[in-house]
Amino acid sequence: MTGTLSGMVDFASPEWIRLFDDTVRASPALQTATAEVSLTIRQRVTSEDDDTVTAWHIVADHGSVRVHPGPGDHADVTFSCDDETARAIGSGSISVQTAFMIGRLRIGGDTAKLMAHAPAFDGIADVLEGLRAQTTY
Repeated sequence: MTGTLSGMVDFASPEWIRLFDDTVRASPALQTATAEVSLTIRQRVTSEDDDTVTAWHIVADHGSVRVHPGPGDHADVTFSCDDETARAIGSGSISVQTAFMIGRLRIGGDTAKLMAHAPAFDGIADVLEGLRAQTTY
């Protein structure tokens, strides 16, 4: 089911991606934390039943953070996982670190660049709390 119902949006739907973008753009804390960051992260989610791929990308560019639908032209880092794992990470029931350590999340690209900028995203869970509350997983 895609769309909104009672103010809720379905995870990874076009409406969710727009809300994700609105959420990160409205965060002064994230703008400050990413002031020295230039990083593009692609998220690739595959469906187990029909191999459908959903993708979005996050662009952090010196204090401006945006979320766009689709894979984008270039990504420094790509996160890949199945839909179940993406929903678990999105809802907060599993951390990105745990998903990676147990093999449910694959990370490709310039991981050194990702690690160099990791502290800028330490408070992302707090920024995304409102998004989680409005999302159906």
